[in-house]
Amino acid sequence: MGKRMTREEFLEAVFSRRYEELKGRELRTVRVRVVGKELSLAQLIGVTDRRVYENLGLHIGTHLGEDHTGQSIGLLHLTPWEATVVAADVAMKSGNVELGFLDRFSGAVILLGSRAEVKSALEHVVEFFRTELGFTVCELTERRQREMKKLFLMGRSEAGKTSLTQILSGEELHYHKTQYTNTGTDIIDSPGEYSETKRCGLGLACFSFEADVLALLMAADEPFSVFEANCQCFTNRPLIGIITKIDSPYANVPMVRNWMVNSGCERIFEVSNLTREGIQELLDYLQEDPVRLTLEQAKARQRLGLTEWEDASRFGLA
Repeated sequence: MGKRMTREEFLEAVFSRRYEELKGRELRTVRVRVVGKELSLAQLIGVTDRRVYENLGLHIGTHLGEDHTGQSIGLLHLTPWEATVVAADVAMKSGNVELGFLDRFSGAVILLGSRAEVKSALEHVVEFFRTELGFTVCELTERRQREMKKLFLMGRSEAGKTSLTQILSGEELHYHKTQYTNTGTDIIDSPGEYSETKRCGLGLACFSFEADVLALLMAADEPFSVFEANCQCFTNRPLIGIITKIDSPYANVPMVRNWMVNSGCERIFEVSNLTREGIQELLDYLQEDPVRLTLEQAKARQRLGLTEWEDASRFGLA
């Protein structure tokens, strides 16, 4: 290690004068920061709720009245700050994203869109600044806001299961016919034929063991229910109801709600995949912390015939 400098030696080195000449004089130092070519932040925020983008001011100004619930957010920070213009140009040409915010006086850029599109845009920006402009760049980081309970959707064809899956996953709405049940994602979407065909009903029961929450999904304009009464008797998972297409001119929400109550749904959500009404309430429910019981608490509930998620306060249990 080098020799430790005294105060006198430091002042002589900084001002290039002997210490005797500096004694008694008022000295002034100015700290200057030389900005380098650096991309210091590339962060992908997964599915967002209304509180996130409202706190970022992404619902005012040119975005007045826009609802970005369920979309993802991409954050960039660059120096020199004028590089934000280049980053925004590359991002907009690399994916189907929207420019939420750009500040060339602080070096900040915010992108909006589906998770896949925002991630693609961020990757292109990082690679462009690394290879083409010779910037020192960070790695793209990603962290979802909170882990969601694994949700299993059951319902007839064209009820809106796939559209709801796309919204909850932060994707843009697009047509896709579900051909099989994929249990490898946070949301398990099942073909409508499983609910419409009696022989396939056993398949729904089997797949339900892969999920944390089961959802009976019905459109608000359905003429009848395909679900029997007291469906909760055949599962050991929380059973909720989701009513879609509440914005339909033929919607009869009270009737569909009664069907779901008869089927044993303990909680019912009313949503619109087009206007995204009610999506935030459903997201909040899926992001709630799961119930955790000790072995003794679980045994006590079992003796009373209660599940771990049922309210047991009337029996004096926590």
